[in-house]
Amino acid sequence: DKFIGDAIMVFFGDPETLGEEQDALRCLDMALKMKSRIEELDTIRGYAIFGILVCNIFYFHHPLEYFHQFFLSNKSASNEVFNFIRFNYFAERTYTIFSLLFGIGIGMQFQNFNKQNHSFLKQHSIRMFILFLLGILHTFFFWYGDVLTLYALLGFCIIPLLNKGFKTLLSISIILYLIPTIYVILSRNGIYEINFGKTQSISLDESINQNTSQGILGHLKYNFGQIKLVYEYYATGVMFSSLAMITLGFSIAKTKAFYKKVIDTKTHKKVLMFCIPLIILWSLFKLFIFKHEEMDNPFNFYIFWFLSNTSAIAQTFFVISGFFILYTTKASNFIIL
Repeated sequence: DKFIGDAIMVFFGDPETLGEEQDALRCLDMALKMKSRIEELDTIRGYAIFGILVCNIFYFHHPLEYFHQFFLSNKSASNEVFNFIRFNYFAERTYTIFSLLFGIGIGMQFQNFNKQNHSFLKQHSIRMFILFLLGILHTFFFWYGDVLTLYALLGFCIIPLLNKGFKTLLSISIILYLIPTIYVILSRNGIYEINFGKTQSISLDESINQNTSQGILGHLKYNFGQIKLVYEYYATGVMFSSLAMITLGFSIAKTKAFYKKVIDTKTHKKVLMFCIPLIILWSLFKLFIFKHEEMDNPFNFYIFWFLSNTSAIAQTFFVISGFFILYTTKASNFIIL
């Protein structure tokens, strides 16, 4: 008595029924839970993961130790174009997007658990612990540059902030985002030294041989030796900027206006109009003004640092708002006025 195409039919009350009223309530509850998931955020998360792949795809082909030698010896036009796009529109930018969405996801789960009077802290801790274990396994057996352990640890860092208000969370987010800048200022003035990459105890060739020619034990030993370098790198900025965006995303998802603004096309168009000039300015600066040999000059460096960080934020919200507009507007009518 049914005719249906590509779909899923869910029938409540057969073979066991809780009564017509309860069956109907269960059906409505399921529909509301399905509606609470925002498809656009899943798409943007996919874009962020793709961007992280673009940033790291080099490491699947060449050993990390030969990173600089590879780029110095590959100066073709296609490589130059790809590297410009990779470093200026994906590197660290997609981590920023992914971190913001990670925080929004935690915030949405927190709100949903509170509505249902369930313990969010317990479920969140279990999820982060499982994520941490998966990250550890991936770090040792596959690639030491894994980010799952980092995000699991940062997920635990959110716990003390669960019941903080929007203004407090926003202030904490800003402070965290400024920490890498403070590091840089202190380092350039000789007050604080960043030791990233200065603890390598064996030669490049020995390191590669250990990873590729000594079996699984050599691979594990190599990965274990590289973990310290990875977390030194995280500690110079990525860890703080990621936690800042996670905190910001969490604070946004906790606001009452979030679910209304997330589908408000006018708001997203305003965001685009604010972000586009910053992205264009960054692109022009990198194409026509930036010169690596001039970065010893404090003024030139701080201009570069300011534009790099502001464009990272601008690109994050440009991508998010752009995807929301594409979802809510026909592509043929997508004109920003």
